[in-house]
Amino acid sequence: MAVVFAAMSPARADTGTVRFKFFKAGWFVGAQTGSGILKFHKELYPFRISGVSAGLTFGGSSTDFVGTATNLKHATDIEGVY
Repeated sequence: MAVVFAAMSPARADTGTVRFKFFKAGWFVGAQTGSGILKFHKELYPFRISGVSAGLTFGGSSTDFVGTATNLKHATDIEGVY
């Protein structure tokens, strides 16, 4: 009976720390780019961010983000479109 309960329990997900810097600039059409580090299970994983936007965009900015990424089973779980 214990084997049945162990097989039914959900896999444990962990939390990682995320730091990244993001740059945005544009004149009607904008572009964003950035890079960061995910710290997960005592390892560092670099990543890059990019995107394009259209609309009322003028000027530029730089932003530093620090936070947590939850429900990670693997470092690659952070990949995606946000």
